[in-house]
Amino acid sequence: MAGYGPKAITLTGRVADGFILQLADPCLLEWAVRYVHDAAIAAGRDPKSIKVCVAPAYVRDDLAHQRNQCRWFSGMVGNHVAELVARYGEGGEIPVALTNSTT
Repeated sequence: MAGYGPKAITLTGRVADGFILQLADPCLLEWAVRYVHDAAIAAGRDPKSIKVCVAPAYVRDDLAHQRNQCRWFSGMVGNHVAELVARYGEGGEIPVALTNSTT
């Protein structure tokens, strides 16, 4: 199951065998997987049994360089980000790293 918002990600943790996040930024991955794992635990599931897939990914020691290599992707998912901000507001349940262009 793929998802961006807290409700979709929580549903993923409750029912899915795997989670697909279409943005591999370490901060956002940590945020999303926390929702998946918390929901799995609340549903009586083992959170480690849920496979996690992220794309695009560019792995290197330099985090700023990694992010620069994947910046093009944000244009492809901008409409999803705009929907999340409209629904949940910036900050709070939505990490600032999702909308902060300097991260």
